[in-house]
Amino acid sequence: MKRILPYFLIFSLFAVSLNAQGQISLKASTEYYYNDEYELSPAPAENGVYPVKLTVSTKTADKTLYVKIYRSQTRQGPFTLIIDTMQGNEEYFDLYDSEPAEPGVKYYYIAVLGRQTLENSTPQQKSDVCCGWGALTHEALYVYVNKALNKSYDKMTVMNKPSALGKLGTEETKGNKTGTFKYTAKVKGMGGVASMKYTSYSDDGLLTMTGEMITKSDMFMNGNMDGTLTVTGMYNATIDFSRVIIKDGLAGGGTYSIIPKGTARKEISYTWNTDRPRK
Repeated sequence: MKRILPYFLIFSLFAVSLNAQGQISLKASTEYYYNDEYELSPAPAENGVYPVKLTVSTKTADKTLYVKIYRSQTRQGPFTLIIDTMQGNEEYFDLYDSEPAEPGVKYYYIAVLGRQTLENSTPQQKSDVCCGWGALTHEALYVYVNKALNKSYDKMTVMNKPSALGKLGTEETKGNKTGTFKYTAKVKGMGGVASMKYTSYSDDGLLTMTGEMITKSDMFMNGNMDGTLTVTGMYNATIDFSRVIIKDGLAGGGTYSIIPKGTARKEISYTWNTDRPRK
């Protein structure tokens, strides 16, 4: 025989279900560039990291909302309070993490609705933990990628020899996580051509590099570069080397073309190449 629940019991179960739902949700941006002219555009920090945009949604009839945002470098915490604000009730609203942040570091966020602290709030007053990180300026992006390149250069022997003749040859190494890096240098005419080819190469699992950098130089190690490098993962961009001039075996003129995914191309001076490989 089929049993029918009384109306008051059905209503009670429905009310319990509503109360069990979270009253606040949070979404954090990842590598977000502020390109919309009608949107607030927070400036990047001195180290070139843009603030993370934190989009808050609530389910409450309160006209005034008290919202706290906490941040950590791990999903498990500990979390530190970074935003404590009072807002008018809207469908959703954006807040911004302007606290110091480092390139290559992901951050974890949790929001609390009400006057309570994270420790004293109920599960319904807390959002789920979400992950986000700020985009990098063109200059900061290049410096970050260049540090990853230098780590791969340090694995090589032939390409790091002091003389031009000593650099001739081929060698290959593997990324600590994935992929390969192959170096080839040979004589061509009165000079030489060197190729550095990356195939899904990653040492840290955060940044993967694919592409080829080609250097054409004379016997005095002066010339120019060509080729592109595509980076994917935590940061996504293409770097075009075709406008770089080589002097004495190093970048000595021209510009790097930096094309981050999500924003416009920009030419930056070769002088940003501060962590250069040895001759």
